[in-house]
Amino acid sequence: MQEVLTRLRVCRSRLGVAPEDPAALRAMDDAAYTLCVLMCRPTVHEAVLAAEARLARPAQ
Repeated sequence: MQEVLTRLRVCRSRLGVAPEDPAALRAMDDAAYTLCVLMCRPTVHEAVLAAEARLARPAQ
């Protein structure tokens, strides 16, 4: 989960530099979709919040 969240953030940075880059757009879509599926959330925003909350919890 941490890896996908990091990948999503890297993609956002890439899109900030080159918003029309087709490869960056595909990578962002892939990372966003993967995080939504992993977190069982319908939106990227909700998935990011859920992932951050889960990662903030102590390991059991």
